[in-house]
Amino acid sequence: MCLKGNYPETIKFIVSKESLLIYFAVIANIVNILMFHQSPTLVLLNGLFIIGIYLVVSDRNDKKELAFTLFHFSLWGILIESFLIKQTNTLGYRNPTKNMNVPLWLLPVYAIFVLGALHTYHIFCIFFNK
Repeated sequence: MCLKGNYPETIKFIVSKESLLIYFAVIANIVNILMFHQSPTLVLLNGLFIIGIYLVVSDRNDKKELAFTLFHFSLWGILIESFLIKQTNTLGYRNPTKNMNVPLWLLPVYAIFVLGALHTYHIFCIFFNK
């Protein structure tokens, strides 16, 4: 049985400039963490740079809304993660930021995660003709 959906438009979007930029941001961030994990400040700055480059090069019409969404999710993500770690002590990072239980470099990591999640949602909206 084949899943019914809009295959041509979905494939067209998956290989579009916007999609390629998002794939680049995700892969660049993974490489950033792997290469510079010993330097949390560098991981943070590189991650912010990756997001900045994406926002500059992207042709999206909703960059301001996207930037606020990424920041909002990232901020609350690290605050809640820090709180949960403090309360449960079930997870720990080697290099947490002072007065927090998580490293600050998680901000751009969470942001790029959200960017990928929103992109995946958009792909499925196209596929199911929404």
